[in-house]
Amino acid sequence: MRESRHRVLGLALLLIAPAAQADVYDKLAKKLVDPIASKKKERAAVLPFSYADGRSSPGGRIVSEALATAIAEQGGAVLVERSQIESAMKEISLSFTGMISSSTALQAGRVVGARYLVVGTLADDGEKKVEVNARLLRRVRRVRELGVRADYSYTVLDHNIIVADGRYKNSGRRGIHNAELLAKLYLEGDHALSASATYIEIASRDRGLFRALPTYWLSIGAVFSLIQNRLDVNANILITGALDDPNRVVDPSVTSTLPGVREAYNVDLAFDRVAPVALLQLGLRAKNLFGGHVELAGNCYNLLDQRFHYQDAFYELSPRLEQVSIPGEGISCFVHAGARY
Repeated sequence: MRESRHRVLGLALLLIAPAAQADVYDKLAKKLVDPIASKKKERAAVLPFSYADGRSSPGGRIVSEALATAIAEQGGAVLVERSQIESAMKEISLSFTGMISSSTALQAGRVVGARYLVVGTLADDGEKKVEVNARLLRRVRRVRELGVRADYSYTVLDHNIIVADGRYKNSGRRGIHNAELLAKLYLEGDHALSASATYIEIASRDRGLFRALPTYWLSIGAVFSLIQNRLDVNANILITGALDDPNRVVDPSVTSTLPGVREAYNVDLAFDRVAPVALLQLGLRAKNLFGGHVELAGNCYNLLDQRFHYQDAFYELSPRLEQVSIPGEGISCFVHAGARY
């Protein structure tokens, strides 16, 4: 659901002649700033103006920059830097010369974390004057966007090729039930919450229920902005269900030519139970450093120090080759630094 609700706090329409531009910009800025004069800590952004007839011209950017300078001199809300506005417009694939609707302006404001937005259009009056129409918008929803998606599918596979007893062969008909639920919530202040759940059940005619994959996955994530457009912290926990890994006794006297694989005795099959796992990740990111060119990030994984092993790559009920058990990663941390020009 796209946010389109807003309030128009100020309207201004002025004719600007070249000889009196500076004074007119000051008057226009005062009309727009009056409703937010007391909002000292709120962020505001002046988006590039455009001609009402849609033609491309640098005049819109010139007017918006002059207006931003006049608004800054008037005081009030904190203005978003032009580089951040340009970055936001590129992110939402918005042209610098096209007309900007109210809903698009609100979307750009969400990206840069601005509560107030100045948008407008230009029009020639045919007498060497330009008519400037300006509006001051305020985003009024604390919940910026909420999205929910649910999917279910049933898939049938015939003549699926598998590896069994060290050979390729066709398996019996396989049916796959899959259900997914995804929810995302974006809040005022560049905060975001997400949750997803997956259920999968696989069965085939020749092997029955497929037990070497978890039946369910649950993921919960969050991003909290500590300093808007500068510093945020993120967290995610992934919970996977239990599974059964079919194994046979390994023959220690025989060395396989395949890496990570051992020859197995042809004895009774045993299912090794792999317990559920909860993997917690935490991260911190600093962005738009040094004029928006540098980003630093750090992430730590498996902070609950879960001890687990990956199941065999091949789900064989009568294996001739047995994969050596691969342990899961323990607590690990990574640091990332990036620069763009």
